[in-house]
Amino acid sequence: MKFKTTLIFGAVVLALGVGVYFFEYQTEVKQVKEKEENAKIITFAKDQINFIEIQKEQTKYVLQKGDTGWTILEPLQDAADNEQVENLIEFLTDEKLIAVAKESPDVAQLKLSEYGLNNPYAVFNFKNNLGKSKKISIGSQKNFEGNSFIRIDSESRVLVASPGWWVKAGQGLITYREKRMYRTSLGKVDAIKVQSLQDKFELKRVDNKWVHAQYPEIILDQNKVRDMLKKIAESSIQEYVFDGEPSKAMLSEKKLVNPPVQIELKTQDTDWSAGINQSEKENAVFAITDRPTNLLKLDSTKWEFFGNLNFDSLRDRTSLLQFNLNDVAKIFYKNQTTEYNFVKENGQWKAVLGQPENTEFSPTELVKALNHIHDIEISEFLDLNLRKYDEKLFSGKNMIILKSPTDNLVFQLNWGPELKIKKKGVEKDYYYARTTVSPTIFALDKSKMNLENFSQVFKKKEATP
Repeated sequence: MKFKTTLIFGAVVLALGVGVYFFEYQTEVKQVKEKEENAKIITFAKDQINFIEIQKEQTKYVLQKGDTGWTILEPLQDAADNEQVENLIEFLTDEKLIAVAKESPDVAQLKLSEYGLNNPYAVFNFKNNLGKSKKISIGSQKNFEGNSFIRIDSESRVLVASPGWWVKAGQGLITYREKRMYRTSLGKVDAIKVQSLQDKFELKRVDNKWVHAQYPEIILDQNKVRDMLKKIAESSIQEYVFDGEPSKAMLSEKKLVNPPVQIELKTQDTDWSAGINQSEKENAVFAITDRPTNLLKLDSTKWEFFGNLNFDSLRDRTSLLQFNLNDVAKIFYKNQTTEYNFVKENGQWKAVLGQPENTEFSPTELVKALNHIHDIEISEFLDLNLRKYDEKLFSGKNMIILKSPTDNLVFQLNWGPELKIKKKGVEKDYYYARTTVSPTIFALDKSKMNLENFSQVFKKKEATP
C-alpha cells in the first residue's frame, strides 16, 4: 500500500515537473518572440503594405499598389518594377533595431541635430491596407560603425539600425521603375517583324505556332522563337534618357533617326515598335520605343543580340534528322569505297558485311556512331538560297539506311558531294545532304559531322607474339 502511494506521488511530481518545464519553455519562447517583434522597425505585415513614399532632399518617389501590381505616382506616372519594390519591402520589414542611441520623454533632450535627424537624409513613409502609416526618418549622420540613426514617427527615442536604410534611401528612381523594354504580355503577341544588321524577316502566329510569313512551310524551332521574343521584351533598361517624344536633334545624337535595327511586335489591340542603334562614342546602346514613347539606354551587351538577329537561327535543325533509336535493328552504311552492314540479334550488334581482314568488330563503337547520327543537327539550310549553290550537284551517293527488325525503313540519310560555303569571311567545307523525312536539301558541316566514323567500328587485331 505504501509502495503504491509512493508511486502515485512520484507520478504526480513528475507530471508537475513536466508541466512546469513546458510552461517555462513556452513562456521563454513567447518572450523571445515578443522581443523579436519589439525589435522590428516596421511592424506591418509585408503583404499588407500598399503605399510607399520616399523623400530625399527635394526628390520624392511615391509608389502605390493596385490590383495589377505596383505603379509609380511621383515624380511621374509609370509602371513600377514589382520585383524591386517587393525586394525593398522584404528587406526593410525584416530589419531590426540594433540599439537605442538615446531616449527621453522630452524631445528637446534628444538633440536630434547630433544624429542628423533635424534635417534627415531621407524619410520613408509606409501605409497598409488598414489605413495605418509608419514614418521612418534616416539621420544624415552615422555612428562610428557606419550604422544608421533612425527615428520612428515622432517617438522620443533615437535608434541605431543597419546601413541598409541609408543604402535603400539612396537608390534612384530607375531602381523602382519598370525596366522591361516591352511591357505587354508576350502571350498576346501574334506577329513579329525584324530588321537587323544581318537579316529582315517577319513571323506570325498561326494555330499557336510561329511560322515565316512568306514561307510557312519552313519548320521553326518554337522554343528558339519564344526565347528570341523573351530576350527582346525583357531587354533591361539602364536609363530613361527622355520620357515622351525626343527632339530630332536628340535622336540624331543617338543615331536613331534611321536606326539599323528595327523591331515590331503586334497584338490584336496594339502595335509596338523599337528602333535600336549602338553609340560607339558613348559605348552604349540606345532605343526609341512607342507605347510608351521613350528614349532608352540599354545594356551595352545587348547590341550583339539585336544586331545579329536572323531568321536562319530560328529554324528547326533537328526534326529532319530525327528517328527512334529503339526501332533500329539493321544498319547499312555506304560511301564511295566502302559498304558495311550490321544487324542486331538478341540485343547484340554484329557485322554481317564489309568487315576488313585482321580486324575486330566493336559493338561499342557502332553504338557511338549510331548515337552520333541520331544527334546530328543541320549546319546550313540551302532552300532559300539555292541559286548560290548548284542543286544539281547533289547526288547523295553516300548513305546510311536504318531499318527495323521487320525490315521497315526507320531513317535514311544521303550526302555528297562536298561544297564550300563562305560566311563572315570564313570558308568551310560541307556536304550536301537530304533525309527521307523531307525532300529539303541542306548542308552538313564536314568537320563536325564525321560521317565516315563507321570505319572505326573495326579495330586492327594486335599481332600475336
